[in-house]
Amino acid sequence: MTTRFPSAPRRACSVPRSRPATAVEYQLSPDRHAYLVPAVGSVDVNGVRIDARDGAAIANETVLKVKALEDTEVVLVDAA
Repeated sequence: MTTRFPSAPRRACSVPRSRPATAVEYQLSPDRHAYLVPAVGSVDVNGVRIDARDGAAIANETVLKVKALEDTEVVLVDAA
């Protein structure tokens, strides 16, 4: 199952606790940046593994495909 979140100026969202293999897509405008941190668990973001409390600064992406690799909680900040 994939859930889609539209992009919005300067917003942070917390994805509810996700089970393994749950996927989320987030649309990111080309001129925006994102910062993603799994508070709990590990995720795959566009093919890159990110573990709990590791931060990912993301630029030059228009779609973020986030897949839970285990029980996970994620914080995503969409910024200029």
